[in-house]
Amino acid sequence: MRDELRKIDTGARVGGEEFAIILPGADADEARIFAERLRQEVATRPLTLNSQIIAVTVSIGITVMKAGETSAEAALVRADRALYLAKSNGRNRVEVSE
Repeated sequence: MRDELRKIDTGARVGGEEFAIILPGADADEARIFAERLRQEVATRPLTLNSQIIAVTVSIGITVMKAGETSAEAALVRADRALYLAKSNGRNRVEVSE
């Protein structure tokens, strides 16, 4: 994940196996392009455990902070909904919150 971030971006673990990435100045389309690139990069790097190759995929939910939002909490809730939509629509995909 770190290899894909710009210097102005911030990535952090928010719990369990969930991460949040803040892309300052990015709109929904730019965030989707970033997320697809990240999703594809993860898929090309399987894990190896005891000589067994384990495929890894990610599901990604995206939202854009709205003007006037003073806290990231509402945006995280929208992104989480988009994440669960990605999971319910077959996993290994990107969904954008409306």
